Amino acid sequence: MKNSQIYNIPNLLAFIRLLLAPVMFLFLVNQDAVLFEGIHKSWLNYIAAFIFVLASATDFFRWLHRTYF
Repeated sequence: MKNSQIYNIPNLLAFIRLLLAPVMFLFLVNQDAVLFEGIHKSWLNYIAAFIFVLASATDFFRWLHRTYF
Protein backbone atom coordinates (compact mmCIF):
# COMPACT_ATOMS: atom_id res chain seq x y z
CA MET A 1 0.00 0.00 0.00
CA LYS A 2 1.37 3.41 -0.92
CA ASN A 3 1.76 6.21 1.60
CA SER A 4 -0.67 8.35 -0.40
CA GLN A 5 -3.34 5.70 0.18
CA ILE A 6 -2.69 5.58 3.92
CA TYR A 7 -2.28 9.31 4.61
CA ASN A 8 -5.36 10.82 3.06
CA ILE A 9 -8.05 13.17 4.32
CA PRO A 10 -10.76 10.59 5.15
CA ASN A 11 -8.29 8.51 7.15
CA LEU A 12 -7.09 11.60 8.99
CA LEU A 13 -10.67 12.55 9.87
CA ALA A 14 -11.37 9.02 11.12
CA PHE A 15 -8.21 9.16 13.24
CA ILE A 16 -9.33 12.48 14.76
CA ARG A 17 -12.71 10.94 15.56
CA LEU A 18 -10.98 8.00 17.24
CA LEU A 19 -8.94 10.38 19.37
CA LEU A 20 -11.96 12.46 20.38
CA ALA A 21 -14.08 9.50 21.52
CA PRO A 22 -12.10 8.64 24.69
CA VAL A 23 -11.82 12.33 25.59
CA MET A 24 -15.59 12.71 25.37
CA PHE A 25 -16.00 9.53 27.43
CA LEU A 26 -13.66 10.97 30.07
CA PHE A 27 -15.77 14.13 30.40
CA LEU A 28 -19.03 12.19 30.60
CA VAL A 29 -18.12 9.35 32.94
CA ASN A 30 -15.31 10.60 35.16
CA GLN A 31 -16.92 13.82 36.40
CA ASP A 32 -15.91 13.32 40.05
CA ALA A 33 -12.19 13.05 39.28
CA VAL A 34 -9.65 15.29 40.97
CA LEU A 35 -8.75 16.55 37.49
CA PHE A 36 -12.17 18.21 37.22
CA GLU A 37 -12.32 19.55 40.76
CA GLY A 38 -13.81 23.04 40.82
CA ILE A 39 -15.60 22.66 37.49
CA HIS A 40 -19.36 22.36 37.67
CA LYS A 41 -20.70 19.06 36.30
CA SER A 42 -22.98 20.77 33.82
CA TRP A 43 -19.94 22.41 32.20
CA LEU A 44 -18.35 19.00 31.80
CA ASN A 45 -21.48 17.86 29.99
CA TYR A 46 -21.31 20.93 27.74
CA ILE A 47 -17.67 20.20 26.94
CA ALA A 48 -18.52 16.57 26.15
CA ALA A 49 -21.35 17.74 23.88
CA PHE A 50 -18.97 20.11 22.09
CA ILE A 51 -16.49 17.28 21.55
CA PHE A 52 -19.34 15.17 20.18
CA VAL A 53 -20.23 17.95 17.74
CA LEU A 54 -16.59 18.18 16.63
CA ALA A 55 -16.47 14.42 16.08
CA SER A 56 -19.74 14.59 14.15
CA ALA A 57 -18.36 17.40 12.02
CA THR A 58 -15.60 15.07 10.86
CA ASP A 59 -18.32 12.87 9.32
CA PHE A 60 -19.67 15.88 7.47
CA PHE A 61 -16.21 16.86 6.19
CA ARG A 62 -15.60 13.27 5.14
CA TRP A 63 -18.86 13.33 3.17
CA LEU A 64 -17.81 16.63 1.55
CA HIS A 65 -14.48 15.17 0.56
CA ARG A 66 -16.06 11.98 -0.83
CA THR A 67 -18.70 13.90 -2.77
CA TYR A 68 -16.73 16.76 -4.27
CA PHE A 69 -13.11 15.60 -4.47
